[in-house]
This record gives sequence, structure tokens and C-alpha cells, in this order.
Amino acid sequence: MITRLELTNWRNYEHADLVLGPGTTFVVASNGVGKTSLVEAARWALFARVPNASPIRVGADSATALVELTLPDGRVLCVTRELKGSSARASAPRVTLAAEALPATALESILADAYQCTPQFLERITMPAAHDENSAPTSLGLREHLSALYGINTLDEAIARLDQAIKKNANEIKALKAD
Repeated sequence: MITRLELTNWRNYEHADLVLGPGTTFVVASNGVGKTSLVEAARWALFARVPNASPIRVGADSATALVELTLPDGRVLCVTRELKGSSARASAPRVTLAAEALPATALESILADAYQCTPQFLERITMPAAHDENSAPTSLGLREHLSALYGINTLDEAIARLDQAIKKNANEIKALKAD
């Protein structure tokens, strides 16, 4: 669960520090206020997906997004990413887990271990992009994820072989009856 989102020079936000409580949070506001920007900032911090348009606030040199996430085991993961310059060059994330600094490369494995799925799947299922055709329910990869999670990756193959065997047996029975 995301417990905090802090933005600096991120689109409409010069500085925003949102503390989120347990349960579901609804963000309700007029169009153009920055609701989508909040989700894009969280997606950027956790998954490094840069929005289509530069998120750096006009007049600023860089933008920063920080996400604090309480993992299912209660530990707090904090990820901070920064974009610099007009080309939106990304720096490696700063990652802490339970207040201990970790290498940026640890982020993916922490997310994968905590949620028992790939970070790519976690991103698609929790923070689908507003205008991304890959965010359709059939494109999320849920079937593949559940197959891998429960160790039934080859279930579809087994079902196809079973269907073929059933058809073959039915044809053999027809042939025997015809004789």
C-alpha cells in the first residue's frame, strides 16, 4: 500500500506531500488539476515509466517523485527518482527498505519477492496508463501470472493434448461402431 507520495516540480505541483491512510483513496478534482500526474509520478518512482510528455514543471531543471510503500510483510520501502534537464534524463532510484539504503538494482527483486509477481505485471495491474491499449483487461497478463504463480504454466498445453486425445478416442469409437 502506498502510504506517501511526495513530488517536487512535477507538472502542476511545485511541491506536494500526500500521506495516504489505510483503505481506498479517491482523488476527485476538476479536469486539468493533476489527478493523472499523481498516478504517473507514483508509476515513475516505482517502475521507471516516464510519461509521454516531460513531467518537469515549467521553469524547473528537474523533477522528483518519492513513494513510500508498506509491503505486505509490514516493511516500508521508499523509492525516490529524479528526472533532470529538458531531455528528461533519469537518475537511478534511491531505494531504502526498513530505513536501510540498498542498491538501485535491488528494487525489482524486492517488489517481485513482496508481491510474488514481476514488477511489470504489478505495474500493469495496479497502475495502468490512462491511454495505454496494453492496459485492457485481456492484455494485463493475469492468466500468465496466475499460471506461473501456481506452477501450472503448461496447463493450457495439457488441456490441448487432452482435447486431442478425447477427439481421437471419439473417432476410434465411431470407427469401431461402424464396423
